[in-house]
Amino acid sequence: MVHATSAAEAQEIRSAGIEQDPVVIPLGVEIIDIPARSKNRPTKAAMTVLALGRVAPIKGLDRLILAWSRVERDFPEWQLK
Repeated sequence: MVHATSAAEAQEIRSAGIEQDPVVIPLGVEIIDIPARSKNRPTKAAMTVLALGRVAPIKGLDRLILAWSRVERDFPEWQLK
């Protein structure tokens, strides 16, 4: 079986000459609201942002690092992994 995470990725696989139709199964990603900063929440409780993916230009790792550099000082209890 050939696995694609989106219709666009499935099309790329077909364009590469792979004849077997890919099965499109999106990645399981949960989007949550970032909790508001509160004086009632312990500041030592670490929160984690997990970025999972291969290291490739299309994945936008450079944009993630730039975005994180802009917000990290405002959220010192958060970690990027």
